[in-house]
Amino acid sequence: MVAWPRACSVTDQTPQPGAVTLADGVPRIVDRAVINLHSVQDARNEIGGAAEPLGGIDFEASELINTLTLLKQVEALHTTTIRQKAFDIMVMASTLTASMMIMGAENRRTEEPQQLGPTDAAYRHLMTMLGQLNEARETLGRLMTGVLVGLAGNPRDGFHVVRDSLLSTNGKVRSVLGRNLVLYDFMEERLLENTGE
Repeated sequence: MVAWPRACSVTDQTPQPGAVTLADGVPRIVDRAVINLHSVQDARNEIGGAAEPLGGIDFEASELINTLTLLKQVEALHTTTIRQKAFDIMVMASTLTASMMIMGAENRRTEEPQQLGPTDAAYRHLMTMLGQLNEARETLGRLMTGVLVGLAGNPRDGFHVVRDSLLSTNGKVRSVLGRNLVLYDFMEERLLENTGE
């Protein structure tokens, strides 16, 4: 029976010298997360069969890479919550890579390399990994679209939205995620009417 690495949380991680931490900020975290996601995509080549979950894992990793690349480019989206989520994705991708490498190594130890099918425990484990990647992508996208980009002010003096900032960021988000920022949807009519704040 193969013992695959369990999913780990951020608290499981003891920082190693030179390791990426939450204090490093979004750009460095995203860079490491993208490297780890590419490793997930490479590790899929070590496993025979299981075309459905492996294809899905490759797709979800690519979509996550695109979303993280957008995040890195748009500083207005660098909130504390999103930085934490990017960090969690970085850790998760590392764990998934290790798990897939172990599966591949176990498969190579047999005389006849196994083609994983739906009844195999490893196949079901891959389906779980696919679900984890999908959930991470959906959660990150939801957090990003929920950022109140361009909103300034306070309850006493009132709030205003910097139109150009919101429109610019929304265009970038929509091109990658396929959906608008929540604030854009809320204010769309007024944004189209006005040219200032």
